[in-house]
Amino acid sequence: MLFFFIFSINLHAETISSSETRTSSTSVTEDYTINTGVSIIFLNHQKGLRVQESDITIKNYGTLTSTEDDESTKQQTITGTGADGA
Repeated sequence: MLFFFIFSINLHAETISSSETRTSSTSVTEDYTINTGVSIIFLNHQKGLRVQESDITIKNYGTLTSTEDDESTKQQTITGTGADGA
């Protein structure tokens, strides 16, 4: 019984295990873990991770970076938004 309880805790989670570059925002609707040594680069996009649910846990053991060719543009690496994405 304990096995099923522990196993079910991690059913709704996403784990990033390899480095990547993203050119659009990522909607986070479940717990999110970035493993050690992993880099996520958000390239030319104003909002990186968009948290759209309540009670979300983000564990970052790696590196999150936002870059923009236009340096006058604000970068938001992690943004909390409403359920409608606003």
